[in-house]
Amino acid sequence: MTGDLRPQGPASAGDRRLPATVLSWDGDRLVASDEASGRSVRLPPGAPRTLSCYSFTRERGENEKKKKDLMVFGLAVLDADRLVLLDLPGRWGTDAVSAFAAAHGLTFQALGLTPARARTLLSCRAPGWGVLRGLPEPAPASRGRRFAWWSVALSGLVAMVCTLYFLPPHMWRFFRLAVTNFADVLELKWLALAASPLGVLIAPLFQRLDRVLLRRRVSRGRGLAAADRPSAARLGVRGRKLAISGMGPGPRSKGVKKHPLGGLRMLIYRCEGLNGLFVLDATDCPVYHFPGRWHPEDVNRFAARHGITCEIRELPRREYAVLATAARDAYP
Repeated sequence: MTGDLRPQGPASAGDRRLPATVLSWDGDRLVASDEASGRSVRLPPGAPRTLSCYSFTRERGENEKKKKDLMVFGLAVLDADRLVLLDLPGRWGTDAVSAFAAAHGLTFQALGLTPARARTLLSCRAPGWGVLRGLPEPAPASRGRRFAWWSVALSGLVAMVCTLYFLPPHMWRFFRLAVTNFADVLELKWLALAASPLGVLIAPLFQRLDRVLLRRRVSRGRGLAAADRPSAARLGVRGRKLAISGMGPGPRSKGVKKHPLGGLRMLIYRCEGLNGLFVLDATDCPVYHFPGRWHPEDVNRFAARHGITCEIRELPRREYAVLATAARDAYP
């Protein structure tokens, strides 16, 4: 195998980790290797048609409006239907990728996308789709490490309570004023709470409460989420509009996208091992695409409550490709 390709930079400008992914050619097969995990993917002969270097500006959250735009980079291997066979996050050299593609009879393109178009592109998954990040997986915390973490958190909480109780009133007022001014300048109020011992203790409780409330909303037809991705995009209704939360920069993004309910149709699909949900408008144009496993009972309950048509279909590959590539927005 010669002429191997490697990313020249991290997947995002705010990350310093260089992905350990390698793209090479072995005989008549395109091979992608992840040296961090030891995983390797060999694509069938003739399946890859296009190498697409994509980039887009990540949407900023409500607390990030003063921060600089964050660019995200990657390389997508597309098939003849413009579906993604492989997603390789990282900043790849366009000249090197173009030469690699030309040497092996592939098409090359460099895409500067909007966040919505980038989400749509990466949601167009081909059967057997995969992603190689080239980064080591974080090791799960051991029992001793978790015990030490909770001990430190509880000790810090006790220290905070004792400090607040025994601190003289005039010193407390000075301390409170200094901390408040510092937090206002750096906009770290919520970060300080999350990093404090109190935040460490109550974070798991909030996560469990969030899951319980989500299950309750889904059981009543008021909310909807993928069964295998409960922390991804969530659907609800506000007024007479479909409201989708979590489509922003992170899974807990507060941004909400809305679309009128009139004429909407939900399509739960299966296609050669792929599962997902399309939200179609009155003209059968796909408005949103949500890959993942959606329970038909939950979707039907939500649709019936809000007057939305719902159906389940086994899509042929060609029809799935047309719908996926035509979606206006998606959650990959």
